[in-house]
Amino acid sequence: MKILRTVNANLFAKENKLGPISYVYQNFEGLLYSCVRTIVISFLLLTLIFLSGCSEKKLVASSDPELHVIGVYEGTDPDDDGRPWWAKCETEDKLDCHREMVQGKRERGGEITVNVSIVDSPIVLALSAYDKTKWIVNYEDGVKIQKLILSGYHEQTVSGLSEDVSIEVYTHDSSYCKNCYQGKGYFYSYKSVPKELQTLTGLKPVSFQGKYTGKEFAVFHGMPSE
Repeated sequence: MKILRTVNANLFAKENKLGPISYVYQNFEGLLYSCVRTIVISFLLLTLIFLSGCSEKKLVASSDPELHVIGVYEGTDPDDDGRPWWAKCETEDKLDCHREMVQGKRERGGEITVNVSIVDSPIVLALSAYDKTKWIVNYEDGVKIQKLILSGYHEQTVSGLSEDVSIEVYTHDSSYCKNCYQGKGYFYSYKSVPKELQTLTGLKPVSFQGKYTGKEFAVFHGMPSE
């Protein structure tokens, strides 16, 4: 019995000794949880504030228009079946046949398709060609074409634009365009950006695409700069 009383006394003393430690541990655990929760909430709030600020800056930046330029010497003949010119000649005089084909192509003109997908900035689109060219512009929902500039030597026409797009024309030959501004002078280039464009728009080109013969071009976000 004496031994049993001694064991019980020791256990009681041990429990009394650990009691305060357990109490402190439980309170520390609660305090730690509270601190972690506060830190997480603060981090989330700061993240939301930062993202909100970035969105506002992006919105302000997106109000500035971007100038994108495409230049060619000629478009693609819509009636071209891919055969070389001499294979299309039915007469023995190949030289005379070639002259007639070139003349016929210039009278008909070429066609070029332009696909625009930039939605985060207004677009000023400049299209330039030497030969008579019909430009077909396609663009996705959300694309804002603020202005289109047509330039060249021979007649230039465009289709696919909404009526609220401002169009300016600078060509040597007459280029009829309903509700278009017919500017003075003419210019064109497929090797570099015509200097007249920067004077007319006050913008530095974001991109330039140039080819001797054009068929289809794309204007998209993140494309190589000029």
